[in-house]
Amino acid sequence: MTAPDPLLIVAEGQTTTLRCSAHAIPYATAIPDDVAVRVGEVIRLQCLAHGTPPLRYTWTKLEGSLPPRAQVTGGDLQINLATAADAGSYKCSVDNHMGHSETVAKVTVR
Repeated sequence: MTAPDPLLIVAEGQTTTLRCSAHAIPYATAIPDDVAVRVGEVIRLQCLAHGTPPLRYTWTKLEGSLPPRAQVTGGDLQINLATAADAGSYKCSVDNHMGHSETVAKVTVR
């Protein structure tokens, strides 16, 4: 991330330089938002977020809990050896000091 260009202000023969930085609440997107796998395959979901760092990611399973096989690394969720019990909706929540965003991905296990 680069610093924004400074703003130069001239008033009655004096100059001053101001630096301004923009802060943004996170915006999250799940990739893919709908996935189907077979029993025994790997479920991979990725949460992409934009906003002012640092961003904190949390994955949860709606109406349940993440299985012990779930591995979360940053915005990535991986569940090895999918079972029928892994089917459902998974929510990625992203937080920073400005706010909160979330997105949901649906997983079907055949």
